[in-house]
Amino acid sequence: PISGETLSQKLSDFKLEGSFSVTPSTASIGDTVQVTIKDFIDKTWTKTVSGTVGLPKITLGGVLVNTPAVNPNTNGEATFNLDIPNGVPSGTQQLKIAASTGSYAANSPTTNLTISGAVVTLTPETNLVPNQTITVIGSGFTGSSDISATAGDASSITIDGSANGLKTASSDATGDDMSKINEGGDVDIDNGGNWSSSIILPINDATTTPGTHELKITDVDGRSGTVDLVISDRTLVLEPMESRVGTTITISGTGYPADNTKTGAESTPSVSIRYTVSGTAQTVATLTPDASGNITGSFTVPLNTGIPSTNSVTAEFN
Repeated sequence: PISGETLSQKLSDFKLEGSFSVTPSTASIGDTVQVTIKDFIDKTWTKTVSGTVGLPKITLGGVLVNTPAVNPNTNGEATFNLDIPNGVPSGTQQLKIAASTGSYAANSPTTNLTISGAVVTLTPETNLVPNQTITVIGSGFTGSSDISATAGDASSITIDGSANGLKTASSDATGDDMSKINEGGDVDIDNGGNWSSSIILPINDATTTPGTHELKITDVDGRSGTVDLVISDRTLVLEPMESRVGTTITISGTGYPADNTKTGAESTPSVSIRYTVSGTAQTVATLTPDASGNITGSFTVPLNTGIPSTNSVTAEFN
């Protein structure tokens, strides 16, 4: 220092902001995650109990999360667990801490948590046919909920967005046919969000169209899961492919509505074998598919068939 002079130096201002992190970064409904906070005020938080909002509020995707009793240390740090509540949408959601009154941090800190969607699996998975019984298993649905047999609630089961022959939601409570789901009873979801049920595929426009379709299942609390439903191609094979009038032709085919004796199954439609002569189709055989949707049989080449001629043979069902 120089005699007679006063020297001073101003330190830079800085702002202390609270922050927090969550582990793991992906979770499902009902899972427990670990939260770590830093630079919060050193004071005890009020625990959220039923009917009471504690301080501070903790929300996930806008849904209030039960606040544990937390007492940050003198450095404003604490680690605690949170349970993912029902009603949180799937996808990346914002986890937010905000005080109702007073201040718990220098800002309103947030972090993201990815909520896994509900999962649906099928047995069998492919080569499915109409009127077949499949086993459906769900996980990640709303805990202790159900897929109800009652019309007018939010639960539904649809194929390509249509509930034709299945369970409709409250927005369209007509045409419910819960007899095809779980033998007509409620599907109970356990407290971990898991369930299992049988479903009989209805005979409708979707299930009679070969290829991949979306099966979507929604519980009464609105949580949904989807899975691909792969409908088998239909085939028709004739042996031999060339013959004379009055001779016998053997028929085989796959992918037709299955014969099913389960409660809720539809009557198995018969398959008409139609032989077209000079533009006019005539029924030459009527067959009933087996439990796998296969047909076998034979017919006689009509005596009025032109010689020579090439004629179409079609398998039809309603």
